[in-house]
Amino acid sequence: MSRLACLCLPLLAFLAGCGAGAQGAGLAASVNGHGITLAQYNQQVYVRRMESLDGTGVDVCAVKSTASLCSILKRGVLNQLISDEVIRQYAAAHHIAVSNQQFETAWIPTYQQQFHGSPAVLNAYAKRMHLTPADVKAQTRQSVLQQQVMYAVTSTLSPYTKAVEIARIDVATPQQMASVQNELQHGKTFQQVAAQLNSQKTSICHTQGGCGQPEWLPDSFVPAGDTAVFTAKPGTVTGPFFSQQIQELDLVVARDNHYAMTQAQELRARQQVFAGWLSRQEKKATIVRYVHP
Repeated sequence: MSRLACLCLPLLAFLAGCGAGAQGAGLAASVNGHGITLAQYNQQVYVRRMESLDGTGVDVCAVKSTASLCSILKRGVLNQLISDEVIRQYAAAHHIAVSNQQFETAWIPTYQQQFHGSPAVLNAYAKRMHLTPADVKAQTRQSVLQQQVMYAVTSTLSPYTKAVEIARIDVATPQQMASVQNELQHGKTFQQVAAQLNSQKTSICHTQGGCGQPEWLPDSFVPAGDTAVFTAKPGTVTGPFFSQQIQELDLVVARDNHYAMTQAQELRARQQVFAGWLSRQEKKATIVRYVHP
């Protein structure tokens, strides 16, 4: 896969893990003195459990063998609630708010696509998730607020960046990689080998979008293990690199120090910068966790 193909009603208290101490009674965490309640936490844990059940067929918090996954789920919920609170506090301090029009612009497509424009479908979903329709709408509003904060803190991001144009070959096993490298060493071009793999119905190149097509990759998107592409001359093959059980060879085609990012790449760049900003904001905040899943 290309590297370009690149945010309820309370349950029983035992879902909160170890529970809150006396100082944080009723709270799952606090951010700069503002509490995140156990009710909020338990509500979102339940939603994530149901999403896990829908996606995998397993409620990871209902099966002993997936207890570790349940802990990961709960930590993820708590971390997300903390991030949401940091974002809300920043928005309030900088007079960033979601207007009714902005909310409706985001909500209407969601309502039409996810709930088929039907109050009955929305109510049934909310009931199953131990939410109210207002809770579901609040989640959409929070997503819009996050997007507004993201654009505010990345307002100086340039649409131009350093980038490398690469073509790739992906294989699944060391044996396949050795075969590819052998063919390249014995005179076949990168594009010839890529075309050969594209024609093989069982190859990763065939099943995951084809290999050998040059793609522009902003430098900030290059994985840490692939930094050889920064210094390699055009026409150089670099790798193999390993990610997600795929072994990849890259052909460096060209470089551009003033590459105009596509709309999708610019959004990804904003998300990347925003994630770093949010991490720094959380480090500066006074955060107390009262539950420890």
